[in-house]
Amino acid sequence: MKFRFFEFALAAVVAGSQLTPAVAEPVDPVATGKQIYEERCLICHGANGKGDGAVGEMFETRPGDLTTLQPEGQFFPYMDVLAKIDGREVVMGHGTEMPIWGEAFMVDALEDRGVNPKDAAAIVNARLASLLFYLATLQGQ
Repeated sequence: MKFRFFEFALAAVVAGSQLTPAVAEPVDPVATGKQIYEERCLICHGANGKGDGAVGEMFETRPGDLTTLQPEGQFFPYMDVLAKIDGREVVMGHGTEMPIWGEAFMVDALEDRGVNPKDAAAIVNARLASLLFYLATLQGQ
């Protein structure tokens, strides 16, 4: 897998955002991303990310194949994929837009009464980064 500065910076955000002052346990961003994928994406994109999830088959516009996001011989397009996941770029599916996971993750983070908006934003960024790292592992499968 090819690495770039962006990946290292993203890893730093993930690691820093998922640490609490009381406990500094190492976090595996790919494992976290896989868990998020299984909870939020698998139902539409399928277990292997091919766009063949149980619910996705019912959509007018089938979910995309997430194993072909990285052009051959190039780096994984983190920022382009992030824009689709966090809602900055509209992705059509089943006649409507794909869920905006950036907003959904923020709602989830703010539901915890002990989390302030700044910390919630860090949690959202870490979740999105973890999901991106996991999606990068699906390329070429």
